[in-house]
Amino acid sequence: MEVAGVHIESLPCIHQGEHSSLYLQDPSDYGVPVVWKLPHIGATSRDTVHLANEYSQTRGLSIPGVRRALDFVSVDGEHALVLEYVSGFSLRERLDDCPMGVDEALEAAAAVAGVLGALAREGIVHGNICSENILIEEKERPTTLVGFGLAFGRARTTHTVIRRGGCEI
Repeated sequence: MEVAGVHIESLPCIHQGEHSSLYLQDPSDYGVPVVWKLPHIGATSRDTVHLANEYSQTRGLSIPGVRRALDFVSVDGEHALVLEYVSGFSLRERLDDCPMGVDEALEAAAAVAGVLGALAREGIVHGNICSENILIEEKERPTTLVGFGLAFGRARTTHTVIRRGGCEI
């Protein structure tokens, strides 16, 4: 995919997820380092909906600890999400490297709880809290939530009904 003369797949890939890959662009036309989130080849329409939803839930947010979306683009029928770049590594990677001490674990849990509280005040529920969606940066250990494809609360770009136990969500 090429956007504004940049072939996205030629950028450094900083993460390969189950459904998408993240590519770092620094510098960028956005004035800050950005991450391009592209679904894998053969992605389903559900993957595209998750990208669009992540954009609708996080664009314009100014909550410390939330990676926000800057743009949602479509080029030649392919969709991509442009996100703020957040340095660091996932909690999963951190735990695979070595166990956390009690103090460090409590600090990370408190930081996540604080971000979730701020999201709740905005009427947003993350919908997919897991160790892959929590980024930890070494400097002063700030914690950032990512992966808002399943989030809800703000207007979605599409309407999805999920039935659980006779209730519509």
